[in-house]
Amino acid sequence: MAHFWGDSWPHWKKLHEAINFIEDYWRKYGLIDTCMCKEKFGTFRDYAGFWPAYLYLINNKYLKSFLFFLSKYILPTRLIIKYQEFIYNRGIQLACLKYPEIKDEILSDLSRYDLIKKGPGTDFGGEELESQYWRK
Repeated sequence: MAHFWGDSWPHWKKLHEAINFIEDYWRKYGLIDTCMCKEKFGTFRDYAGFWPAYLYLINNKYLKSFLFFLSKYILPTRLIIKYQEFIYNRGIQLACLKYPEIKDEILSDLSRYDLIKKGPGTDFGGEELESQYWRK
């Protein structure tokens, strides 16, 4: 599964395109913090930050204060997190559909296997996915 620079593996460019696709999808539809997504040893590594972690990246102190107020008193935070978890799963599913030749590289090092559901991009999800790529 691991790949190294200089290998004859032909999918380096597609892996980077898939990483950019997932990051853009997460940011655009879920406001998921993706500042630490990267390629390592030819696999996709994600460190997704869910609500309210994204608020720490906002530089405007007034906007940040307003959003913290909303998250604490008005918006149902758990509902927002559930939506972000759906978007996390959906981004991975779409990337696996768009880049089926590197599906293993996308799925093998996810930080939140528990959020991946069986769907159009993966034949199984959650614990089955984790046990396929990680030995316990």
